Amino acid sequence: MNNYKFDKRTNRPPQNEVNAMMSYGYSILYSHYLSVLDRSSLNPQIPFIHSLSKSTDALQYDLADILKPVIIDRLIIRLIRKKQVKDCYFEYNTNRCYLNREGVLFFVEEIERQLKSTIIVNEKMYSYKSLISREVHELSKYISGKSKVYKPYIMSW
Repeated sequence: MNNYKFDKRTNRPPQNEVNAMMSYGYSILYSHYLSVLDRSSLNPQIPFIHSLSKSTDALQYDLADILKPVIIDRLIIRLIRKKQVKDCYFEYNTNRCYLNREGVLFFVEEIERQLKSTIIVNEKMYSYKSLISREVHELSKYISGKSKVYKPYIMSW
């Protein structure tokens, strides 16, 4: 079994297993944010931080930065520590590493399980999936003036 080391973030293409899982997981998280943004009053084409991004819908990246370490990074660490990640989930080429079909099926199932799991925020139970919606809608209320304060979710480690 591999040791799955993480020395630095590499993408386009990911160069090892951890980066392959991060890239795939972040893509899934971005799609969840974009789906919620499309149902909100926010314009996904107007980002705050990723304004120089080549993507037309860069607001998803701004908002996902809040929960990427909480949802995706913690999931990857847990999967590695519990030895659930297998070498056979990856395909390798020169300086490239990607999840193969079996790896994608496993990883998507684990991400969906993670998104359905619940946490307590301000004395209320939220799934991580509903927390994404909450974050988008709280920002929308703040920008539209319906709320005077925007307090993003902050993980208490």
